[in-house]
Amino acid sequence: MIRLKSIFILMFLMLLALPTALRAENAFYTAPFNIIPGDTKTLSICLDNDQIIRGFQADIILPEGLTMLKDGDGNFNISLTDRASAFAVSSNEISDGTIRVIGYSFESADLEPGKGTLLKVQVKASESFTGGYIQLKNKILADKSNQDVKLADSQMLVGIKEQNTISVADGEIESGEGGIFSLNLLNDSQMTACQFDVILPTGLSLDLDKSQKTERWSKTHLLQGKDYGDGRVRILLFSSNNKQFNENDGSIWNFWINADKEVSGKQSVKLDNIVFSDIYARTYKFSPILFSVEVKAPSVSLNEDDNNITIRENENKKVNVNVARTMIADGGWYTLCLPFDIDDVSTTPLKDAEIRKYKSMTGSVMNFESTASLKAMHAYLVKPTSNIENPVFEDVTVVSKSDGIVDGANGYEFVGVHSKHELATDGTNLFLGAENKFYIPMETDKTMKALRGYFIAPSAESGAKMGISIDGETTYINGLANGKVMAGKVYNLCGQYVGNDMKALQKGVYVVNGRKYIIK
Repeated sequence: MIRLKSIFILMFLMLLALPTALRAENAFYTAPFNIIPGDTKTLSICLDNDQIIRGFQADIILPEGLTMLKDGDGNFNISLTDRASAFAVSSNEISDGTIRVIGYSFESADLEPGKGTLLKVQVKASESFTGGYIQLKNKILADKSNQDVKLADSQMLVGIKEQNTISVADGEIESGEGGIFSLNLLNDSQMTACQFDVILPTGLSLDLDKSQKTERWSKTHLLQGKDYGDGRVRILLFSSNNKQFNENDGSIWNFWINADKEVSGKQSVKLDNIVFSDIYARTYKFSPILFSVEVKAPSVSLNEDDNNITIRENENKKVNVNVARTMIADGGWYTLCLPFDIDDVSTTPLKDAEIRKYKSMTGSVMNFESTASLKAMHAYLVKPTSNIENPVFEDVTVVSKSDGIVDGANGYEFVGVHSKHELATDGTNLFLGAENKFYIPMETDKTMKALRGYFIAPSAESGAKMGISIDGETTYINGLANGKVMAGKVYNLCGQYVGNDMKALQKGVYVVNGRKYIIK
């Protein structure tokens, strides 16, 4: 004991002998602390330092009724955390109720910059304890340059009613996937176990195999779960030898929630029947808590070539779809076919476009009417009022087949294609092109790109007479000379002629028969 006092005095004199510097960016303080009268508990003394520290000193003054415990050798029960594993600590009562603590290293070890608990002090509250202030005075840090860093005195109010809170932060996962959510516990009480029910809506499920323990578990903590089959899973987390959770803030369980592929949007999960217990077997009942799980649809892309695999892999899934189509607002009508329903175009990139769907046949004339919704795998006419480039349709369900309803009658049809498709060149297959007129595909260029629509006539002769009526304006195939394809010359935006084959052109904007086209 005499040797310990000698070391204490030596280290204290060394600290006092150093020159003084004020460093407001360092903090040496008591963590928030409450204790129930009669209980024994660990008090945390924290250090937040942005520079290397070689030693420290502080006087701890406890309120009446709160005493610092001693170990079997009669020394105050004060220990260093892993932050100062190369340090030693000494303590001594210098006056009634004041304990001076000094931390030091004989090997001039460094206490690296950081934040958090530095000292743990065992204290006991008397049965008559009514609260008060814990004070830290004469706080001095020794830095790497052998200068003192003097800190202002501080105090922390100690209550006799412990504060404990639990929470789960809102989060998001993808449809058909899952993710981690954390049960956070901020506790004054020395909690050792808990029980609660996780109540999930239809389409969400708890995966215990993917759930994770946290650093707050002791080596003896165990978790058990029971699935009641009605969306409710009971969780029991406990220690086999009544060890309390490590620290007093942070997650005590990271649990995995899965979302079915058909689910999307904001879902609400409830934790109910929440009960914690402490090392004294006292129980603490918490009110139910709710948190939100935003289920995001995964993203897929549809191109102008082959979409069969993408559609098959995502069939019946809720997804966000990026469509590789560009439609210029040049007054022309485009054809469009999508592998998903759209109930209301006003919530999509098509909101400002004019859209027409098949209505009826009048002889060989196909009549169209306005629509605000689209059915999967059907073809539509679209006239954009502003350019539409690579539109993204959110939270839609992909399908691989149409509903079987034919858009047409008497052998005349308007057919959508979700992947590239070869058209017949005998006059029975027509496509809508420049100047909103029908064209017959050429043998050298008969492949229609994906996500479009084409027209079918029962024969070449009837195809020559076929027309479409949009808003009362009718266009016929025989509006073209001899019913043949108008071989359009291609010009760039400078007016220079660049050929007749758009497939041979580089990326850019071109004009064919007065209509702009973008090649990507």
